[in-house]
Amino acid sequence: LHLIPPSIFFLVSAGHSASWTLPEDRNSLTDPSLTPPLNWCSVFYYELNNRVGDVFHASKPKLTVDGFTEPSYGTDRFSLGGLSHVNRPLQVEMTRRHIGTSYLTPKRAQELLTLNLGSAFALERKMEAKFPSRGLNLHYISSEVFVECLSDAAIFVQSPSCNRLNNWHPATVVKVPPRCNLKLFDNREFAELLAQSVSRNYETVFSLTHMCFIRISFVKGWGADYRRQTVTSTPCWIELHLNEPLKWLDRVLQEMGSPSTPCTSVS
Repeated sequence: LHLIPPSIFFLVSAGHSASWTLPEDRNSLTDPSLTPPLNWCSVFYYELNNRVGDVFHASKPKLTVDGFTEPSYGTDRFSLGGLSHVNRPLQVEMTRRHIGTSYLTPKRAQELLTLNLGSAFALERKMEAKFPSRGLNLHYISSEVFVECLSDAAIFVQSPSCNRLNNWHPATVVKVPPRCNLKLFDNREFAELLAQSVSRNYETVFSLTHMCFIRISFVKGWGADYRRQTVTSTPCWIELHLNEPLKWLDRVLQEMGSPSTPCTSVS
């Protein structure tokens, strides 16, 4: 388990669009002409081992994930409080209250909506003005991805790329305390690693796929230092898919053709 000390980083302007192209290589496998995807990140929300709600696509350089109930109509905020789940366990409900205080319960919000459309959300916006948004922020800054914990409770992060950059065990889960941040991914570092892997084989390149997935749990940790051994044992968690490096991988694998080792039922 690793604790991240408080630190400060400067945010780019709201209109900034960060991108990074693969470096030119000795062959066409790392062609830098790829167009960056419209959405730099896709976010999936889970409660224990159940996926809840639709995937959220982030296109702005800052994304807030919180527990408020206002619908996520924009591209810069994913509010989990309004996502419903039949027969939600008590441990999940209790954890959701610590993600980012939802001052209206889903039941009460629904009651208000039946009386006056929008009244529940108007009241919540007033509460948000008084109490800063919680949860976490994801920042895409000049080809680097950071996570910032806004809640009073810690978040727990498993990023294979971060672990590699810090020479930690690949399965390390990092505890990020309140008001601290952690660098999750660096497109430049990944591009260099991809270029090196191309000279080896298909399997080596394909193995980089897992580095583009990041798991973050709220309040509860998992792994070697906890009784919960897997992320699917934590009440509330999200999985990030980084679309630009995944697009690079897809292009490179298509150029490389089929794997050198035939796929079988036991491979």
